[in-house]
Amino acid sequence: IPPVPPNTTHEPGKTTTTASHTAPPEFCVRKPDGLYPNLDDRTTFIQCFDGKPYLQHCLDGTVYNPDCFCCDWPKN
Repeated sequence: IPPVPPNTTHEPGKTTTTASHTAPPEFCVRKPDGLYPNLDDRTTFIQCFDGKPYLQHCLDGTVYNPDCFCCDWPKN
């Protein structure tokens, strides 16, 4: 599944995307596409796709849970 860029603007005939890369570009080297915890910030996670890291954000009040590969309540 391709990542959903955090900032995408759609206008008729034009799409503008600004991706946020907070992990080093080499973070995803030799890793399969997938979701990985961001050890610096539990409210985000890193999605590797096609060898590139994409920072994804959990909804307010949730943190990334690597057991379910999802954002979850902190108590879980």
